[in-house]
Amino acid sequence: MHPREAIRRYLQACPLLPAPMCGYSDRPFRELLRPLGGNLVYTEMYSSEALVRGDPKVWRLMDYFGEEPPVAVQIFGSRPNLLAESARIVARYGAAVVDLNMGCPAKKITVGGCGAALAQNFPNAKAVVRAIRKAIPDIPFTVKIRWQPNGRALEIARMCEGEGVNAIAMHARTREQAYTGQAHWAWIAELKNAITSIPVIGNGDIKSVDDIDRMMAETGCDAVMIGRAFFGNPWLMRDFVERRETGKVLGPPTPEERLAMLRAHAQLMWNRSHEHGLIEFRKHCVAYLRGVPGARAARAELMQVTTLDALEEVLGRCFPPGFEFLEQDLIVEPDHFSQEG
Repeated sequence: MHPREAIRRYLQACPLLPAPMCGYSDRPFRELLRPLGGNLVYTEMYSSEALVRGDPKVWRLMDYFGEEPPVAVQIFGSRPNLLAESARIVARYGAAVVDLNMGCPAKKITVGGCGAALAQNFPNAKAVVRAIRKAIPDIPFTVKIRWQPNGRALEIARMCEGEGVNAIAMHARTREQAYTGQAHWAWIAELKNAITSIPVIGNGDIKSVDDIDRMMAETGCDAVMIGRAFFGNPWLMRDFVERRETGKVLGPPTPEERLAMLRAHAQLMWNRSHEHGLIEFRKHCVAYLRGVPGARAARAELMQVTTLDALEEVLGRCFPPGFEFLEQDLIVEPDHFSQEG
């Protein structure tokens, strides 16, 4: 199948995508989203330089081998030859899509001319895009950018389109905004009007199914990418798919459902890397317990657990069978935890 057709099929199957997020977009998180209706899921971003030199830390993060497809793998860097080789590597190990990060505003990324800084260096960005496309001619190649004023974002997008990129995602904030202030969806509409032959994926300030529908209606984008709103709320994927397929509007997850998902996610993290997995899981505990009465007392103890038995002991003691939850406490605004790739 031609890469152009492949990416369109992935987006048509489910036009809601989980953004690549450092420290969050691991295999357990992806495996939670699939039964809820997710299709194309993303890894966190990997350094092209570290991949090529065989850095053990990055290769431990490469946890998508043998995973149910399709999985998109995001890479970052600034050197065309290393990015091309890293694209070959992740494709060889089963990536269904290779995504280039040209949007991350974090200083530790941009200081090396990567992420959002790469998009502000047009000659090098073009050389990178051309090298990656040549390296992986047979699988979809996508790019994620941010808005740049004075038409520069549109110039980058048109260049990507001309060089054979198969889809473009845009976070509707500037590099300077990072994750503060408001996302300007009108910029996504400008991008969609400028790019006519490939899909445009909108990203920024999505917290609900209503937001997803509104972004698609207001901008004309082909798909929507969500990052932080998924933390502690993977049901957002379920709710979107249910409304899309049946028109039914589902209510928020009950406290019991939150605790069941917490347990399921913890089990996946334990299966992945035992004690270290549960340590990594602590940030998810905080998110799952938002809006659950009695969570304050449990949270401090859950930050100390290193075994599933200890986790279950805390949950069983703080939320015993018959524990009375208050419905009005369930609807809460999502916290902002991490940076999106």
